[in-house]
Amino acid sequence: MTEAKEREPIILVEHKRQKSEYEMTFRDLWKRCFQDPEAYEEFYFDTVYPENLVYTLSGKGMLHVNSYRCQVMGEEYHLPYIVGVATNKKYRRQGIMKSLLCRAMQDMREEKLPFAYLMPAKVEYYSPFGFYPVTAKQERHVLCEISKGKELSSKADFQYVSYSEVRTWDDKQQQELFRQIDGWISSRNQVYACHDAAYYDLLLKEKQCQDGDVLFAFVNEDTTPNLCGVFAYVMDETTPYVEQVLCKESLLDSDCVLVPYFAGKEIVVMDSYCYMFRVIDVETFLELFGSFICSKEQEEKTLCVVDEWLPENCGQFRLRRADDTVIVARTDSIRKREEQSLRRDYTLKCDCVTMTVAELISYVFEEKERIYFAEIV
Repeated sequence: MTEAKEREPIILVEHKRQKSEYEMTFRDLWKRCFQDPEAYEEFYFDTVYPENLVYTLSGKGMLHVNSYRCQVMGEEYHLPYIVGVATNKKYRRQGIMKSLLCRAMQDMREEKLPFAYLMPAKVEYYSPFGFYPVTAKQERHVLCEISKGKELSSKADFQYVSYSEVRTWDDKQQQELFRQIDGWISSRNQVYACHDAAYYDLLLKEKQCQDGDVLFAFVNEDTTPNLCGVFAYVMDETTPYVEQVLCKESLLDSDCVLVPYFAGKEIVVMDSYCYMFRVIDVETFLELFGSFICSKEQEEKTLCVVDEWLPENCGQFRLRRADDTVIVARTDSIRKREEQSLRRDYTLKCDCVTMTVAELISYVFEEKERIYFAEIV
């Protein structure tokens, strides 16, 4: 009986007809597992679901993949963001989540994507599959006192413009605005989602369904050169939860754009969320991040990579410096049966190092400031 269940095919739901066929099943599973407000569920299935990919095993479990246009070390990728991983309570502990994750990662690898990412309900759910936390959740409570607001600025100094109004600007003005915001992010980070019209369109809908908004703060007048900050927020009863706060570098305290707007209220500022990364195609990953592994003092390094779930990633790779780039060459493959014997507690100080894909993520993203991913579905 168990063997028959294991042979049950995983279905990739991607076409309009399939989406209609499975929508009620997925909605019911979403409702049972996540208990999101009805308005948020409506937003997700009306706006995001029609454009994404969903893996399912006869409706017993599901895994959604929402891709975002991202910049990774100066290269553009549509990175897969894994969300909505859920299993019907009747079929849990039968390996459905494992099957869905493995199939999705295999498909992603065929596209030569460097990594996938997700925001876990619990880190321990995904650690066994090679995911590693690269950022931690950080939030703080800020009492927006009038006196503090006066110290930082006064509300008269700023014009707050909703993104819904920005969308009425001509295309040239909007593109200049997005370029400025991306410039702020790229000056501080090497991995980030592109903040373009598509990104803010989705973000606004997500926040509006939770009684929130996306606001741009301008000094004196609402023109791109005067942009000094942008943030989004949602309402949890009477408390604003503020996130995605971005400010120009000259503003040493990002709260200066928040305190005047929320004057007299206590707000919760979400400075970061917990994200986990997972290597998908190891060669692509090493080509992008090889400079972090092969230091400037080393002309060459050999690295053995072990991947329990994507065995095609297992192998030995030579990283060689050539001017400002690192050339990656696969030198041999590690057979599946040899993986355990090859696993050792080495460090990157050794000439030949053996690392799991999770250790690879850990090493490359040890400096958390390289990453800017904010919460979005």
